[in-house]
Amino acid sequence: LPDSIGYLTGLDHFSIGDNVFYGELPQTLANLRGIRIFDLRQNLFEGAFPNFNWPNVDWMILRNNLFTSFFPVQSAVFYDISFNRVAGPFPSELLTSKMETFNIGSNLFYGPIPSNALDTAPNLSQLFVSSNNFTGAIPSISKTKITMADFSTNSFENLPPELPSTIVS
Repeated sequence: LPDSIGYLTGLDHFSIGDNVFYGELPQTLANLRGIRIFDLRQNLFEGAFPNFNWPNVDWMILRNNLFTSFFPVQSAVFYDISFNRVAGPFPSELLTSKMETFNIGSNLFYGPIPSNALDTAPNLSQLFVSSNNFTGAIPSISKTKITMADFSTNSFENLPPELPSTIVS
């Protein structure tokens, strides 16, 4: 992407999904302070996703790229970083109080999901953590609003009895 994209400061919706853009994102994107929907799905962007400190993003759709890290977006209700190359423990810091959908499937996350990880996301209704290398116990969702989740293709040791029928394990 050219640096000049960041000079379109009036943008509130930026969608360039399903292309073959590649490389790292220009730092000038930090200028898009009014952005509400940011959609880069299915491209070849790589490296660490910069912390642009956007205050109003509702939807972050970054699936199917080559990113290796992300940052929390406090205003996000929809956060999809699936099918990237992010490695590390469960990213609790990405869950926020406004979050409704959180998809980190098909990355390189590992280890247990902390039992209190979902406490910071009281509005979470969809959780997708499939195709990583999570271990240990699946956290209880009985006190959450989760109605759809995918825990498949990990190394979990249990299925909590309270899982609703829309939960895939």
